[in-house]
Amino acid sequence: MSAADNRRWQLGLPAEDAARVAEGEHGYRQAQSAGGRPQAFSLGLYEGEDLIAGLTGHTEFHRLFIDQVWVEDDWRGGGLGTGLLRRAEAEALRLGCVDALVETLSDRTAEWFESLGFTCVAHVHDYLPGFTRHILIKVWKPRG
Repeated sequence: MSAADNRRWQLGLPAEDAARVAEGEHGYRQAQSAGGRPQAFSLGLYEGEDLIAGLTGHTEFHRLFIDQVWVEDDWRGGGLGTGLLRRAEAEALRLGCVDALVETLSDRTAEWFESLGFTCVAHVHDYLPGFTRHILIKVWKPRG
């Protein structure tokens, strides 16, 4: 009996096995380049006790990866999103990041990031039917 005879495919891994895949992939990635472990990054703006704007993502390899930027509907259009992003950039710089990367399926959001100094480095047209995937980066300091 060969080793292949004892193999089986399984769709839907148990949580601990999925975590092992993630940890193994991260270890491989870390061995390929100098970089740290991902650190959660989040920033919020409150009006009293109410969250009215927020940004989430993570830092890794001296980069801020932005996942979500959100402003409560009633507060949109007043510059809070721009202020939120500027504050996140300052905090990421303080943490040692040299650039920021964001992806969006919204043309309007991509234009907003570009207006704030991000450069689109890739478009994937029809990434989903009717949507273009935009990948944007903003460099604060050259990598050295």
